[in-house]
Amino acid sequence: MPYFMRIVSGTGMHAGYLPGYPASHGCIRMPEFMAEDFFKSVSVGTPVTITN
Repeated sequence: MPYFMRIVSGTGMHAGYLPGYPASHGCIRMPEFMAEDFFKSVSVGTPVTITN
């Protein structure tokens, strides 16, 4: 998965198609341009707050 950033275990954030309905086992999908920018902007240990 492009630009995968692990949160815990096999769950993370990455670039991926956003189908508009629940279709994940917990990962957060982002448009590729957004995932690439985010991936380049953070390093291991960067605190991230996930809401809603």
